[in-house]
Amino acid sequence: LLCYLMIQSANDAATSLANYITGSNRAAFIAKMNEVAQRLGCKNTNFVNPHGLDHDDQYTTAEDIAKIFKYAMSLSAFAEITGKLSYTVPANNIKDERHLSNTCYLLNKNYEDYYCKYAKSGKTGTTSKAGHCLVTYASKDGYNYIAVALKSTMQDFDSDGWDENGAFLDCKEMLEWAFK
Repeated sequence: LLCYLMIQSANDAATSLANYITGSNRAAFIAKMNEVAQRLGCKNTNFVNPHGLDHDDQYTTAEDIAKIFKYAMSLSAFAEITGKLSYTVPANNIKDERHLSNTCYLLNKNYEDYYCKYAKSGKTGTTSKAGHCLVTYASKDGYNYIAVALKSTMQDFDSDGWDENGAFLDCKEMLEWAFK
């Protein structure tokens, strides 16, 4: 479930994990999310659901996302999973083997417009209100940075006839600038 959640943003996995952790008491899980956000110093974040889908009372900022991601990167399982290009879910008695591909294209050399050789981890999110969002972690020569892009659009930024994800381009640019 963690791989489904963090590699492919599976909202049903977020709900299942929340139910597992608090015995289907979603309000208790959301309260825990808000407690952790406050403990990490987030001042402009409020969660009302476990998966991040749009809700008028759910909000955050780039600064708060960076704080949450910095903490999450200190957890070895989180860093490992969000740094994977792909994951194979083994076959079971219900489904055949499945392959998950990471939606953070800064990690993948096959996406030339987005690939950032310093990127080590990332988490995407997209909703109609939030737009295309990305938080990513990069490291080079002992320097580590987190880049956050929120409410980005898909548009043809380079006039090549294809729409590009502005969150990916912005984070790549921020990271390359930081390392220069």
